[in-house]
Amino acid sequence: MEDIEIKTCGKCHEIKSLESFHKDKTKKDGYRPTCKKCRVRDPKTCKVQTRRWRQANKEKHRLNFQKWRKANLDSRAATQAKYRALKKSQRCKCCTDEQIKQIYKSCPNGWHVDHIYPISKGGLHCCANLQHLSAEDNLKKGANI
Repeated sequence: MEDIEIKTCGKCHEIKSLESFHKDKTKKDGYRPTCKKCRVRDPKTCKVQTRRWRQANKEKHRLNFQKWRKANLDSRAATQAKYRALKKSQRCKCCTDEQIKQIYKSCPNGWHVDHIYPISKGGLHCCANLQHLSAEDNLKKGANI
């Protein structure tokens, strides 16, 4: 008879095979204490925990992000190219490139040029949809309207 390794989930308390758990080198048994199903059940909790960790470990997060950026240059370039192409395809006929460039050039230091109605939500990349927004407010806003 084949020996199947099992573990009890710390959240739902069900007994499951090790395939049901994410690996974690920092744990004694090499697996996370909660099963995959419980881990993805509440993505808001994961987001909050990630945000807290980033705030508590700002320098470590910054270094990790720099390291990731250097290791994923091709992926980042592809994403940026895709975004540029999307912006070009979502242009209105009322604005010229020069008018849009002028909005970017006139943006004060510490501020971002923000799409009022995000491109990812179908907004246009045109003068009427661009505004100057403080960097902090723009990063909080994200892809929201």
